[in-house]
Amino acid sequence: MGKRAVIIVAGGVGSRFGSPIPKQFMLLRGEPILVHTVRAFLEAVDGIVVVVITHPDFERDTVAALKPLQIPSANLIIAKGGATRFLSSKAGIEALMNASPTFNGVVGIHDAARPLVTTALIERCYAMAEETGAAIPAVPVQDSLRRIPTQGGHYPVDRGFYRAVQTPQCFDAEMFYQAITKSASTEWLDDATMYEAAGFGVTLVSGESTNLKITTAFDLQIAEALLGSK
Repeated sequence: MGKRAVIIVAGGVGSRFGSPIPKQFMLLRGEPILVHTVRAFLEAVDGIVVVVITHPDFERDTVAALKPLQIPSANLIIAKGGATRFLSSKAGIEALMNASPTFNGVVGIHDAARPLVTTALIERCYAMAEETGAAIPAVPVQDSLRRIPTQGGHYPVDRGFYRAVQTPQCFDAEMFYQAITKSASTEWLDDATMYEAAGFGVTLVSGESTNLKITTAFDLQIAEALLGSK
């Protein structure tokens, strides 16, 4: 097994959550969401390099929140994010490669707001990326779907042909670096889509329904309940 790193994208300011506090710092079972997320990777992968992408205004808050985890300085990189997901991911891989020019392994990109990611899912994604070059978790769509064309109207589509994509999205680090630094567009909302546009393949692995992304106050309540049931 080669080296493993993770880029935790935590550069939001809480605008969609409707809170003056960025959601990564909101408490989940008495600890910031960000702490739960980072701890999941520390527990899943021995010696993992953690790159945390933060908004420039919250760099000190990020450092303070992570301090109780006692991550060795050689394994923790704090980098400032950009205005978009693409730019934040780019800042993360550049920070990793600058800190470890000889890094040879797999890097995962994970939402800070997915604190319930399990060791099993993390291992599944990294192991498949080590085998195929890239792996992303996905789950079947449970709701019925309708397509709304640009010309108006709507019609049902077969949900069996669709999957909801989660994180961590894991890639060969050097290939991901090449893809993102050479990308002609900065508008990608999904790392895997950008990676595929560069000509690389992506393997789907089974995601987990509990690996929810906390976007609303209701999501936070669900996460509280799920953690309490463990």
